[in-house]
Amino acid sequence: DWDRATQAIVGLVVLGTVLVIIGAAPIVHTQMIGEPLTEFALYNSDGKPEFFPRQVVVDEPIEVQLSVVNNEGAHATFGLKVTGSARLIEPISPIRLVDGETWTGKIRFAVTQVGKHLPVQFDLVRLDGSGHADPYRELLLWVDGMEPDVAVVATPHN
Repeated sequence: DWDRATQAIVGLVVLGTVLVIIGAAPIVHTQMIGEPLTEFALYNSDGKPEFFPRQVVVDEPIEVQLSVVNNEGAHATFGLKVTGSARLIEPISPIRLVDGETWTGKIRFAVTQVGKHLPVQFDLVRLDGSGHADPYRELLLWVDGMEPDVAVVATPHN
C-alpha cells in the first residue's frame, strides 16, 4: 500500500500527463494532418499546366482554365478576380464547394496595356466571411502585351 504522499504524487503525475496529452493534441493533429489549404491552379485552354499564352494582343480575349479544390474542412464560397495588367471579360459566378470538392472552369481575360513582362494576377477570394485577407490565394502569369496590327487598306490611284 502507498502512503498518502505517494498517492498524491502519483495523482499529480497522472493529472499532469493527461493535461499534457490534451494540450498537445491540437499541435500533433496540425502536424500530422496539416493546415487546411485550398488548392488553386492555372492551366492552359486545353487543361494542361504548360504552354501558357505569353505574347498576347492588347484587348483580345485569352482563355485559360482555373481549378479550385476546397480542402478547408468545411463548405466554402470563393470568388475569382483578375488584376494586374488584365481584366476579366466575363464575370465569374461565386464558386460554392463542399469540403473536398473541385471546381474547374474556363475564364476569359484581356491584357489592358502594351509592354513586356506584364503581370496578370488571378486572385481567389473568400466570400463566406471567413475573415481571410483578400486575396486568399493568388497565381501570376507573366505576358508581353503587344499592339494590335493596324490594317492598311490600299486604294488604287488613277
